This record gives sequence, structure tokens and C-alpha cells, in this order.
Amino acid sequence: MAADPRQAKELFQELLELEPQHRASRLSEREATDPELVRRVRSLFASLDELDTMFDRSAISLARPPIEELGPGSTIGPFEIVDRIGEGGFAIVYRAKQSAPVVRDVALKVLKPGIDSSQVVARFEAERQALAMMEHPSIATVFDGGVTDAGRFWFAMELVNGQELTAWSAERVVPIAERLRMFVRLCHAVQHAHQKGVIHRDLKPSNILVTQVNGIALPVVIDFGVAKALEEPSQESPLATRLGQMIGTPAYMAPEQFEGSLDIDTRSDVYALGTILYELLSGSRPFEDSTLKGMGLAEAIRIVQEVVPPRPSLRLQQRDGRSASRSLSNDLDWIVMQCLEKDRDRRYESVSVLANEIERALRHEPVLAGPPDWSYRASKFLRRHRLPIAAGSMIVALLAVGLFVVSQQLTRARNAERELTAENEQKEKALAREIESSRFWESLWSRIDPDRTNATDSAFLQGLLQEAQTDVDRQAFGQSEVEAAIRRILGNAWFAIGRPDTAEEQMRLALELRERLLDPDDPDRLLSAHEYGALLASVGKADLALPILRDVADRRTRVLGEDDPATLRSVEALGNTLRATGQDDEALTVLEGLTESIERNQDGPDARSIRAINNLALLYSDLGAQDAALEMLELAAIQQEQVHGETHPDTHRAWNNLGQELCAAGRSDEGLPYLRKALDGKRAQLTDGHPSALIGFNNLASYLRELGVLDESEALFLEGLQSAEDAGTDRTEAAAVLRFNYANLLHALEREEEAERTFARAASDAQANLGERSTTTIRLRAEHGWQLFRMERYEEAEVQLVGSHEFVDRLPDKDAAHAVYPIRYGLLLEATGQTNDARPLLERGLAEAKARGLGTWIEKAEEALGRIDT
Repeated sequence: MAADPRQAKELFQELLELEPQHRASRLSEREATDPELVRRVRSLFASLDELDTMFDRSAISLARPPIEELGPGSTIGPFEIVDRIGEGGFAIVYRAKQSAPVVRDVALKVLKPGIDSSQVVARFEAERQALAMMEHPSIATVFDGGVTDAGRFWFAMELVNGQELTAWSAERVVPIAERLRMFVRLCHAVQHAHQKGVIHRDLKPSNILVTQVNGIALPVVIDFGVAKALEEPSQESPLATRLGQMIGTPAYMAPEQFEGSLDIDTRSDVYALGTILYELLSGSRPFEDSTLKGMGLAEAIRIVQEVVPPRPSLRLQQRDGRSASRSLSNDLDWIVMQCLEKDRDRRYESVSVLANEIERALRHEPVLAGPPDWSYRASKFLRRHRLPIAAGSMIVALLAVGLFVVSQQLTRARNAERELTAENEQKEKALAREIESSRFWESLWSRIDPDRTNATDSAFLQGLLQEAQTDVDRQAFGQSEVEAAIRRILGNAWFAIGRPDTAEEQMRLALELRERLLDPDDPDRLLSAHEYGALLASVGKADLALPILRDVADRRTRVLGEDDPATLRSVEALGNTLRATGQDDEALTVLEGLTESIERNQDGPDARSIRAINNLALLYSDLGAQDAALEMLELAAIQQEQVHGETHPDTHRAWNNLGQELCAAGRSDEGLPYLRKALDGKRAQLTDGHPSALIGFNNLASYLRELGVLDESEALFLEGLQSAEDAGTDRTEAAAVLRFNYANLLHALEREEEAERTFARAASDAQANLGERSTTTIRLRAEHGWQLFRMERYEEAEVQLVGSHEFVDRLPDKDAAHAVYPIRYGLLLEATGQTNDARPLLERGLAEAKARGLGTWIEKAEEALGRIDT
């Protein structure tokens, strides 16, 4: 007669409370009257036989029948035993050799004698069936199975030569990223089992061996001894877990498994995997042996079911110190703790979701387990999109620094406050600066609403920065250095996400404050001046930037020396701005001197030396030394790939510059592939609508238009403009130039009305964001006016063209606008009957056109003058 499960559970708990020496005798007493009950209780203790890692073996050992050993040379089926390699609760594992039909070594798993209840046999057979269903490189393969002459069940499986997972990790001091990639492979294996309808229920490091396959470390699950089918036909199935019987190893068991519930699902394996990940990351289990040894099983179960373990990083810190814990990110803490949730509904719903989480963490993307606040998502966004910005090393990461430094700043400030003395005026000033800055960042980040926008959208950062800017405008910083520091951070961040208009305002305010508060040679004041000047130069205001950058370069050279990194950055910005304003001779002197200075102080190519080569090459191109320019640009591109690799933004810029120069030299077959590579790289690395990406669209599409590849050209223009619209960067200078060149394509396609509207939008965007006196604004207004002239809308054209001929005085002598703009305005005046005013403009433009060999414009000017004369 079958034993009553309730009585078996009561006897089991009674025995747990007895001293070890009294348990065997108590069990023998009951065996005389109820052998089936005793058999059931022995089965319960057999399932706990592997508790060495959590409890003393003596605490659960009971009298059992002696195990009949199978020695070397014994045979089972076609397998000859070589030696014994392991033992579990129900079975012994041997190394064996198979000689037919194939020769190979196998792991032979044989059920122990005396443990032959129908339930245990069914579970043993279930493991064989479960493994037979698997076809995965990380799950050991089953070859054969059967029953010995003595009635002992066995099966032969793949022999895996490897180390236990945690030993592999600890002995080799495996980096965190490699451990995580190994764990993802393990998750894929467990997910495969789940897809086959099998829950493992006893995942632990001793069941997972790491082996080498084609030079790659691969985890292999070798034991499905307590596997449970996901879909059981009924409670009476041989695979069912009987009420009150714990199956698994408590150190890795989910809380619900301790209840002996029939309702076990894949989330129990998620819990076990979380425990394994905890151990991989911290070197210890969530509940250590020292915590659970010596206490009764009931108390141990209570702890596992109710007590929340410390985060892995905290456990690592407690063991190895704070510096060691920094290797674990918050992401990994959150992922592990979600796996270890007591309520399984709060765990990951599947192992595949867990694997995806780990992969997101490896890519530095937001994880599902992370707290859904803007500060967390901002830090993830910023880390994925760390971009070198040409104007003064402006990077979005400055914003992230504010978030992470807040707590440290406040701690330092409060410590400093305790140390202040009445005489220590400088320290008090520094204290006030840190406290105010910290309070600003603290108030900003704590107020962010996680539901307002998507963290991966460019609009997210714009909203974040606008909120910060409003906050600093509202707070009474008292025109202090604190306000200057914060406005500088905001300006850098605005510029980095493609909003130079807003960036310019913040940088200007920061500089004005520092000019009032600091000495002319103060490093902070010079830094703000450098960044503001570089920003002005980058948005087409080189004439305004030049005196600022010249002053900074002179002061830094005098104070810091000509080879100081800060000085070299200023000299670089000055040289590029001189080139932009057409002062080529001085630009050549400055940039050649910069290149020589860098070469004196570095052993091989680096970002700074490559950038210097690139800038000098562009100047050579302006001067007509095209062969020298191409040679230097090719060198810069090669060195960029060597130093930074093919995915780095600087490499993309190098490809872009080389491609442009090749196309300008008439070598489009060589240049276009570089422009395509540059654009593909920017698409992959930059956010939608980023100015650098828009430049990539513009350059490739414009050259395709010149080559007559109009369909592809239009598709690229539209893709770039759409990305800017989506990202909210459609009114930046880069977007305006892209729109202007698209308007030129529309004109070439004779879609004049569309072209006029597109020219108008480009000009108005530039005027709104860059100002009326911006070089870009005036150029785009002039192009819009010329399109209106071509459409014979003369009154509207004059509004746009008036003054454009005077604007050319601000441009370098080599600029074709010196000829084109006077001729255009002269043609407009001639067409509207203002011939007396038209003549001098046409004559001036004609002379400039002849000096530059601009045949088309020479012809237009001569024809108009001929009409005036007749």
C-alpha cells in the first residue's frame, strides 16, 4: 500500500529535528511497521544528498543499503567501465569506453542499488528521455540506455571534459564581459530545453562544465536528473513531484520549489540561473554556507523564501573592498535581483528574455530590470553615443558626469564645510561652488519624469537640456562662477546633440560671466573663450570667432608653452578659422607649425597628429595643391583606421574628406566608395539627425547629383531630411545646407515650385538659428533669391538678393561669390529696368568672373551689358 504523503512529510520533519545518531534508529523502528513510509522518507533524504554545499553531510546522513560498486573492466551493454568519476543522489557516474559500432569514451550513469522506488526509477528514466530530446551544443547528448542484469537502470551520454562553471571563472580570473557571454550561451541551452518541454529544476555549477570547442569556451549542461516535463498529463504521472517532496539543490532552488508544489514552471530555472550569475559575478552564493549551516532545514527554507540577499556588487565589496565592486554595473545588480525575486511573477518571464537582458547590458543599452528613470536612461544613451566633437572636444558625456558626480561633490563639500575656518576664504569659495553645482544637478535629475519621452529619441535629450536650462535661468546663482560652469556644460551638451543655436547662447553667457569674474589668463576663462570661438567658427561665423581664438592661442602659448595640449588645441582652431576666412598664408604658417610641434612630441600617429594632417591637407586643396592634399588625406584615412578602427567617427570623417577630394579631382569612381562608407558608418554610429550624419547625406547626394544619378541622389536627400525632422534637428545649419542642395536637385529636375519652397525653408531656418549676419544665412538667402529670379518673381527676388553683393567683402578672395553675387543682383536690376544701377554691378562681376575663368557668368554679364547698351 502506498505511503500517506502527509505522514511521510511529518516523519521527514521529525527526523530533521533529531540528532544525527538518533535518526537511523528512529527510521529502523518505523520501517518494521511501515516499510513503504520509510522508503518514501529515504527517497526524500536521497533528494537532499547533494546538500554538502549548504549543510553538513552529517546533518542528513541516514542508514542506507551499501552501494554495490562496478569496478574497472565491468561491462554494461556495449560499454566497458574505466573508472568512477562522480556520484549524485540517485546515481553513480562512470567513465566508460564503447568499442562498437563506434569507438568513443562516454559517461555512463547507473542508478544506485537500493534506490529503486517506482518514483526514482521514473525520474531516472525521465532524465534519459529528456536528454534524448535535446539537440544543442551546450547539452550533453544521450547515446543509449537500458537495464542491467541486476535490474539497475543506466544510460550512456556524451563525456564532457571540462571544469565546473564557477571553477573555470575563478581560476582564470575571467573578465566580467567574458563571463556574461558564457552565461548567455548557458541561457540559450536552457531555453532550448524549455522549448522541448523540459524544466531542469536543478541547475547549478556542478551540472555545468566548460569545455573548449574549436577554441571557444562552451558551457555544457550534463545533468537533467530532476527534470520535469512542462506539460504533464496528470498528477499521477511518473514524472510528477509528490506533495511535500523537495526536488533540487537548495542553494539554487526557487522559493516555490521548497513548498513541494506541483506548479513549477520555467521561472524556477530563471531563479537558478540568477543564483549562478550571482556566483559568477561576486564569487559567492546569495546565501552562504556560513549563514545556513547549523540551522534546521525549516529555518533555512524560511531564509531562502523570505530574506532578500545583498546585491552582487555589495557582496563583492564586503569581500574584496569598494574598488572591486566597481567592476559590476548597476545593470548587472538589477538583472540578478530580478531573477531572484521571491514572487516568480516578478522574475523574467523566460530564459530568452534574461539572455536578451545580458546582451543589452553588454551593449550598454537600458535593461528591463533597471529603474525607469530618466537619469538612468540618460546615462545609457550617453554612453552609447559618446561622440568626438570637432569644436573643442565637446562631448555629451559632460552631461553624464553631472549625474554621477553629484553625490561625490556633496560629500566633499560637506566634509570641507566642517574644516572651514574664518580665514580660509578660498576654501569657502570652492565649497559654495561645489554645493551650488551639486544642488543644481541633484534637483534636475531627481525631478525627471520617466513617462514623458523615449530615452533613445533625440527629443529626449533636448527636453532634458531645456529643463536644465530653464532651471538655471530660474535659480538665483548671483552671476557666480557656479552659473558660468553650468552654462558651459549645457552649451557643450546642446552643441553635441546638434543644436548650435542654443549652444551659442549658453557658451556666450558662460564666457561673459567668466570675463567679469576671472583674470584674463585664468584657465577657466580661456577654456570658455576657446569653446565659444570654436563654436562660432563651426556655424559659419568665422569672422566673429577669429579675434577670440587668436587671443586664446596667444595667451595659452605665453602662459602654458607652445607644446601644451591646450595650446595645441587653440592653435588648431585658429588655423582652421584663418582658412575659413580666406587668410590662407597665415593659416598655412599656423597649421604647418602645429603639425611640426605635434610630431616633435609624439612617437606615432594619434588622434591629434592625424587631425593636424587632415586640416593641413584641406588647406593645400584650397591652395590648388591637389596632389599633395590627396596624398595627405589618404595618409590620414589609413592612420585613422589603424588607430581608431573602422567604426570610429573620426575614421568616417577621414573617409568623407578623402572621398570629397577624389570626386573634386574628377576621380569619382574612387571617391564615391569612400563617401558611401562614411555615410554607412555615420548611420550606424550616430543618432538620427546628427549634424555629422547630415553632412554625410549631403556630400554623397550632391556628388551623385553632379554625376547625373538623380534618383539615388533624391532618395538620400530625403532620407537625411526625414532623419533631421524625426530628431528635431531640422533647423540646424547642417540641415539647412542639406535642404539647400536638395533644392538645387529639384531645380535640375525642373520642379521649380518645389525648389523655391525648399530654398525658402533652408534660408528661413538658417536665419532663425544662425542669425541674419551668418555667412550661411546670407548665402542661402541669395540662392533663394536667385531661384525666385529664375521664376521671374522679381519683387520677391530683390528682397532676398539686396545687399548680397556687399556681403562678398566678408568672404575670402578666392570665393566665386565675388563674381557671382554682383552679376546676379545686376541681372535683377537690369530685368526690372534699373539699368543705371545694374551696369556697375555687372561690370564689377564680369571682371571678377574673368579673373576666375567662370565662363557661364562671363557670358551672362556680357549679354546683360549688351542689352543695356542697346
